[in-house]
Amino acid sequence: MYGPNYNDNERFKVFASNLEDILGKYEVKKLDTVDLIFIPVLLSDHFWCISFHLKMEKLS
Repeated sequence: MYGPNYNDNERFKVFASNLEDILGKYEVKKLDTVDLIFIPVLLSDHFWCISFHLKMEKLS
């Protein structure tokens, strides 16, 4: 997925498909029921964790 044969659009499609599979596995119907998402990332010899906090107050 990191070689020159893949563009950003193809990487995004794989990411979206994987996320949909995980949400389906845990029977998540809507993202508004999810507080946090953690995404582990391995790049070379480095491990990263990307997190998204999906709950925030609505602005009026």
